[in-house]
Amino acid sequence: MVNNEYEEEISLADIIKFFIRNKNIIFVCFIISLFIGIIFALLQKKVYTAEAALLIVSSKPEITFEPKIQDKEYFEANLIEDRKKTIAEFVKSPVVLAEVLSKAEQQGVIKKDELKLQDLISVESKVIDVNTKGSVIKVKVTLPDKQQAKFFADEIVKTTVEKSSMLFASIQKENIDEEIKNARQKYNDAVTKYNQFVNNNRILELSTKIDQLTQMYNYYKNRITEIEKYLWQTKSLKEQIEHGGVTSVGEFADMLALLKFKSSIFAGPSELPLKLEVAQVGTQKVDKTNISEVVKEIDGIISILEKRKKEFEEELQTKNYEEQIRQLQAELEKENVRQKELVKNRDLLWETLVSLERKKEELVIRNGVKEEITKVAYLSVLPEYPEGGKRKVIVLISCCLGTLFGILLSAVKEVYVKVTF
Repeated sequence: MVNNEYEEEISLADIIKFFIRNKNIIFVCFIISLFIGIIFALLQKKVYTAEAALLIVSSKPEITFEPKIQDKEYFEANLIEDRKKTIAEFVKSPVVLAEVLSKAEQQGVIKKDELKLQDLISVESKVIDVNTKGSVIKVKVTLPDKQQAKFFADEIVKTTVEKSSMLFASIQKENIDEEIKNARQKYNDAVTKYNQFVNNNRILELSTKIDQLTQMYNYYKNRITEIEKYLWQTKSLKEQIEHGGVTSVGEFADMLALLKFKSSIFAGPSELPLKLEVAQVGTQKVDKTNISEVVKEIDGIISILEKRKKEFEEELQTKNYEEQIRQLQAELEKENVRQKELVKNRDLLWETLVSLERKKEELVIRNGVKEEITKVAYLSVLPEYPEGGKRKVIVLISCCLGTLFGILLSAVKEVYVKVTF
């Protein structure tokens, strides 16, 4: 039979007693974790959210003599829903946001380049959130500064109304063709400027010059490195010969032949070194005459190599290749920046032109249905407090972890007491 003498059954009463006995430890851990959570929550970057809204209003279709009035009413209802989606996309378009960003910089709400257009457009940044559920389009802007959040929320809905009214109302006034003409003219001008830049820019010329100068610079640097290597080998051979490290004619004949071949690359036509021919004869010993003449020839090699090294170093110093390359790279950077600006302007004008042409197509298929009007449903209220969602979660998690740590510590304490006593 199994002895169950030491087995204990844990009941709910035991658990309650455990918490009562260790309430002080658990409470202290909870309080400490609460303070830690609050500190971490306060260290989180503050962000404020301001909300403004747009409203799309449409009049009933005018009575006409066209058949299928019911179909036209059905078309109007669907057109309103489609237009709401179009406006929601228009809110986050570069056409609207670029103008709002420009206003913010002009009015001193933000510093120049403090906020980029890409930061507003990007989905990952979550600066702007557009909600199309319900009867209005809600525009929420989240930024670290409450004044900036309110300004951007208000100006986005105002500019959207202004831009959409300009586009949609111009259709009713039958001046869409003039708008398209102006937009196309501006786009063509932008294309012309870009093409002129492409034909006259110095990007290829500067890049070629930089490559050429870089090659020249690398050539002289590599030559100097080679000469230094040959100088080290030549001086090492001289030292071996002078100290008896080379014992036969054949041994240093091979070394001299190799040095002659290497150093002849740097010698002029009238200063070819190593005119002395040394032939290997069995194991003939090197005598003092051999050593003297060979050392003289090696000194000639050293002299030529040092002369060439000095010439190359003077060439680098005189031509100042590094400074020339830096200046050309600065000019190339300016050309690249100019190209990016022209491309950006051209693409922005193209997007405006496409939007206008789409509105003209809508005019053709509307069949008498009045254009809806976009209005500001309400402007934002200056947020008093930053968003606390993440802060609350941080505090909650910290408290839970602190409580669990207190329970664990209490359990360890009781086990220790039982084992000890």
